[in-house]
Amino acid sequence: MKRIWRIFFGHSYTVKRASALLAVTALLSNALGLFRNIIFYRLLPPEQLDIYYASFRIPDLIFNVLILGAISSAFIPVLTEHLGKHPEDDTKWRDITNQVITWLTSIFGVLAIVLFIAMPWLMQLVVAGFDPARMESAVLLSRILLVQSIFLAWSFCFGGLLNSFNRFSTYAFAPLVYNTILIAGGFVAARYGITSLAYAVVVGAMGHCAIQLFEARKLGYKPVVDFSRSKELREIVRLMIPRSLSLGTSQFTAIVYIALASGLTAGSIAIFSGMNDLQTTPTVIIANSIAIAFFPTLTKHLAAAEWDSLNTLVLKAIRTVLFLIIPTVLLGIILRAQVVRLYFGIGGAGWDLTGIAIETFVFFLIGIIPASLVAILSRIFYGLKDTRTPLIYGSIAAVAGIATAVIGTQYFDGTVAVLALATTVVSTVQCLLLLAKLYQDERFELSAALVLKHSFRYATGGLIAAGTAWSVLNVVHWFYTTTGILGTQYIMGLFIQLVLASTAGGLVYYTYNKVLGSEELSWLKRNAFKNP
Repeated sequence: MKRIWRIFFGHSYTVKRASALLAVTALLSNALGLFRNIIFYRLLPPEQLDIYYASFRIPDLIFNVLILGAISSAFIPVLTEHLGKHPEDDTKWRDITNQVITWLTSIFGVLAIVLFIAMPWLMQLVVAGFDPARMESAVLLSRILLVQSIFLAWSFCFGGLLNSFNRFSTYAFAPLVYNTILIAGGFVAARYGITSLAYAVVVGAMGHCAIQLFEARKLGYKPVVDFSRSKELREIVRLMIPRSLSLGTSQFTAIVYIALASGLTAGSIAIFSGMNDLQTTPTVIIANSIAIAFFPTLTKHLAAAEWDSLNTLVLKAIRTVLFLIIPTVLLGIILRAQVVRLYFGIGGAGWDLTGIAIETFVFFLIGIIPASLVAILSRIFYGLKDTRTPLIYGSIAAVAGIATAVIGTQYFDGTVAVLALATTVVSTVQCLLLLAKLYQDERFELSAALVLKHSFRYATGGLIAAGTAWSVLNVVHWFYTTTGILGTQYIMGLFIQLVLASTAGGLVYYTYNKVLGSEELSWLKRNAFKNP
């Protein structure tokens, strides 16, 4: 018990402890986020959820470009470097933090005012397919959510500060606070309307911010307005630009998708957003966790020009991601109806919308494999301090995705599932371009034949696991129809069927690899991607 307490609430973290904490809370946060969506689907009509999800697009665009890019790619590295060079300096880090927060708040505040005024015209571009009543609600919610972005901007700055001091507890738990408040907001919105859910989002952002400010104050941080422009601030601005442009490209693509979905069947935006949240869960938990774990070792090998060790490490990371992701995708395809009916159909959505949601989920599933590889491959370029290549290739992939979405919805009368297909096109194009670039670099020796050989083994095991899950689905269904106990028309019956089938498939895949003596199992047990 004491060991668990130290992992979650200790003030000093090794790489291993930090990775364990972030992995566990990432799993909890994703699970809570999916539960939040289930509550929304259960309590709120799809056309109202369309308004809710669409209203995030403009605030999220500005937040990702201005805030997330600065914190993730610039603020933390600069502050960490300063602390490493000047560990005795207990004042400069406060100045750097206050300068970043002051300038971001000022710039974002001015933009928020402009966006507040221009929101009716902007939303005409984002959701042109909305009728006047839904358009008015979308404008109101978008204006409210601008306030949320300010609190999240402060929170991410505090989180970056805490990470630089190897404090991860509040950073890891802040999303749990946010999602818990949103779940409560869902129940309030069921009675008082969708606008109250937007206010709950603002309260959630305040909670997200408050928990991290509390921890930052314990470090000795005190918020002060500081418009100075130190060399550290100028370095942060220089580093953030490529990353911000890359995030801006992704957000612009999402805006185009929402604009196209607004002209489709009511509920399409809710389906797209919800299925996207569902399909990113394996990528976040599996691929991103491995990418974060192997990145410090990757940079160490790059700095020392240890190319043999580097190639071994990269191949190991790619193999492990595919080892986990391929069976996950295959099981997801077999269990697609059960998953979507429990996740989306639980709210009482008709079979027309549920059928579209299932089709959308399948297209998203296919894209999980290339998206997971992108999480690994892009880290290689960041390790090489090459942020331009991922930006350029991401932009090319975005154009391909937008073209797919426009052609599919406008010329072939496709459903929102076409937008999921477009997302898969984006990750696939980006993955192929990154791989081609690495193969051109003589320093990297990534054997395509070896990767394909192991992928065939993973796919074989995954197909056996999927076949097992399919058999269990049918056995349970036969039991229901024969005995009259429960049934797939009941939530509990559907849940039991899903749990039994997925568990059986997972055990069969594990046994298959255990019998073959798969190296990947031992790598996962030994946390082979982390520095000692």
